Amino acid sequence: MIKILIPLIFQMMSFAASSTKVIYGQDNRISYSHASSHYQALADSTAGMVHDRHIKLSGSSYTFKASRFGGRLIGNMFDNGPICMDENFADEKTLPDCSGFLVAKDILVTAGHCVRDQSTCNSIKWVFGYTKEIAQRGRISKENVYSCKKILSRANAPKDFTILKLDRKVVNRSALRVSTQKVRVGDEVVAIGHPSGLPTKISAGARVFKTTQNTFKTNLDTFSGSSGSAVIDERTSQVVGILVKGAEDFVRDGPGGCFRVNRCSEELEGSGCSGESVSRISEIGLGKYLNN
Repeated sequence: MIKILIPLIFQMMSFAASSTKVIYGQDNRISYSHASSHYQALADSTAGMVHDRHIKLSGSSYTFKASRFGGRLIGNMFDNGPICMDENFADEKTLPDCSGFLVAKDILVTAGHCVRDQSTCNSIKWVFGYTKEIAQRGRISKENVYSCKKILSRANAPKDFTILKLDRKVVNRSALRVSTQKVRVGDEVVAIGHPSGLPTKISAGARVFKTTQNTFKTNLDTFSGSSGSAVIDERTSQVVGILVKGAEDFVRDGPGGCFRVNRCSEELEGSGCSGESVSRISEIGLGKYLNN
């Protein structure tokens, strides 16, 4: 599997995630419309975090102006440039800053660095069903958009999670099942979220390489914007973790060139290819919220 990494975005154009991710081996990201019905059902329970300034209520829908991924300026004040126009998904529109997933009718889980405090909670929306087709349309039904009501629980790294309550119960979507089993080295996993702010992507074909008490390491193909994504056990279809950080996403394609996905070996070999870190779902005290 290929892993992709991204440098720090300009402050004015930054993703909300505090750290970046990458692609290992073959790029295993697929769009919602190309996924199996099984993956689509899981993806229906995931959402993207969008700041209020980027989305506006208009009648029965929310409208938004998303930016094209190809050509998007990334980097820092010392080394920056556009995403190469021939990169995967270059023609798609980016919007979410982080990812999250439903674990009860009105309870959503994301990474701790995505929603740090109540002030942030008050200034964001959670958008379900942000697919390529919706992104192109620039409009989404208000029944798929939810506000963050309050933070129920939160922790910084190494656990790095936020459990939050939405403003109302989510309709026509099921909560994901949460695993109580220990993750083991070699387990096959899939992540579902919004890498680089793109429309929903399913990243399969990955496995667990290392485990600790609070986290585990994988070769998932994820990026900035994937933070908060549900990491799901392929065998059980249950959530085993929350994607929280990884390697650098993009690298410059030659002097003065555009930026391309940073590609690493599937075995996490080489400099800057240390793998993607995931917080264990079993360690965040989620049980008391699951029956809501």
